[in-house]
Amino acid sequence: MSQQFHTAVRRLVIWGGVLFAAAILQTSLLARLAQAIPYGAVPDLLLAATVAVAIFDGERTGALAGIAAGIFAGALGGTGINLLPVAYMLCGYVCGIWSTMSLSSNFPSWCVYMLTTGLARAAVTLVTIALSYPDYTLLDVAAHILLPEYAATLLFSVLIYFPVRRIAQSVNRRLRIPE
Repeated sequence: MSQQFHTAVRRLVIWGGVLFAAAILQTSLLARLAQAIPYGAVPDLLLAATVAVAIFDGERTGALAGIAAGIFAGALGGTGINLLPVAYMLCGYVCGIWSTMSLSSNFPSWCVYMLTTGLARAAVTLVTIALSYPDYTLLDVAAHILLPEYAATLLFSVLIYFPVRRIAQSVNRRLRIPE
């Protein structure tokens, strides 16, 4: 087998492990801590992991990570309508492009990525709620679901950025991917 194939498999295993760890952290520890967060909002660490993979390894890897993260979130979340694989794929792809075209992969840029992708995630949540539970008003959804989830995601996404940056530096050195 080619060296390129082995490199791709190693990256798949490493980034898959990052996504799996984010899913476990989101559904176990942070789900329990959600009782302390207003309205029980659980931070979306899978979105943060998707964005991190995208900015450190490019748009293609970010898009694939987004699809995987969306499938993880759908499998763990239990909603009937699951738009997350498509939404996360787009977030991963766009953030990967932004990181190479205009913004970089430093922490201030990361904050911009999370602000924008958090809004995209809120839009997906709004559509899902509108399709599943049409009796809720926009004001109730915004005040009790969207804003707390958005704030919690922004706050806790820092848990993902620094470890993934360290992993990416190690992966890039080991696999000889230019930074």
